[in-house]
Amino acid sequence: MATKLHISLVGGQTAPVYQGIVYANPDKVILIHSSDTLEQAMRIKSEIAFAVDLQEYDPVDINKIFKKIDTISQNIDVKTELSINLSSGTKPWALAFYSKFVGKGNVALFYVDQNATIWDLVNRNKHKGVFDMDAQFRLYGNPLVKYIPFNDYTKDDFAIIDKIKAIRKCNTKDFFELTKVNNLNSVFKNKYLKTGSYLKYNKKNNTFEMYLKSTKFTKSSSLSSPNIYKILLNTTWFELEVAKVISKWEKIKDLRLNCVFPSKGNLNKNEIDIIADLGFKLLFIECKTNLFDTTDIDKFASAVRNYGGMASKSILITQSPLKPKAIEKCKDNGVMYFSFQNNNTFITSEKMLFTLLESELLNINPK
Repeated sequence: MATKLHISLVGGQTAPVYQGIVYANPDKVILIHSSDTLEQAMRIKSEIAFAVDLQEYDPVDINKIFKKIDTISQNIDVKTELSINLSSGTKPWALAFYSKFVGKGNVALFYVDQNATIWDLVNRNKHKGVFDMDAQFRLYGNPLVKYIPFNDYTKDDFAIIDKIKAIRKCNTKDFFELTKVNNLNSVFKNKYLKTGSYLKYNKKNNTFEMYLKSTKFTKSSSLSSPNIYKILLNTTWFELEVAKVISKWEKIKDLRLNCVFPSKGNLNKNEIDIIADLGFKLLFIECKTNLFDTTDIDKFASAVRNYGGMASKSILITQSPLKPKAIEKCKDNGVMYFSFQNNNTFITSEKMLFTLLESELLNINPK
């Protein structure tokens, strides 16, 4: 029986390397890496169950590269079924391996694109690769260990959103001041503002009593649901409203809220409001009722690149329309943007959002 050997070039983007290995399903894997990408190679090795040989190559010296490739070629048995993934690594590696092995029997040369599609460079066929959200986070060195599954929220949780939005309209400024907290894990202390507005929490009944006073009128409401503590504070209610809309999109395979990526010392690196698994890539969603600081867009875009890799998509969803400066900032960072207050009498906000996402979904992100 012929041995199946797989060679993959390792660069900064580890996901296509992993997807290629799973697709090839070999007996042995050779990971070609440089001194700068040894860490990435080790992450890939930890994710697979195949025998792995790590080989360090000079990233650019063609003569040194071909010398090492010649050594590999000489040690490959004629009966060996060889596959080579040229998706990552340096361009000199990819060109050298292609020129050395193209046209040889029992050799498959392929490339994995940002949509987890595997393209055979010999016969030009394509295949759908596997996608694993949690494996992808680990491959980029950021395992996701803290989040809230969308299905943890109940019908009563979703029903309370309209009630929250109704009282918020009375005085959005006071609502923000009352519901803003530094740490959701701490015990909420009742808040009273000079305006007369207040927010009280009854832990025994898991109920908030809110009273808002504006210059024109007052409004009070009793707010209770299984997860009201998390929903009302820090505008999580809006994130949940966005998640409910997004969950109706047919592309969604998994939906996670309040995704926290830990760092060394167990300190939180960053929190992503919503991450959606689309079955072949990730969609990162930032939710804001209003955007006050455009640098938040830069921070969001940076987090997406760090946690999701080059292939992931991102969108900023707001309740109020974005100002021109914020729109320009989104475009500069490759972040889609959408407001629920976009007026259109013919198309619902939900359909407009899905149309936007569909139009951008398969587009390749610039490197």
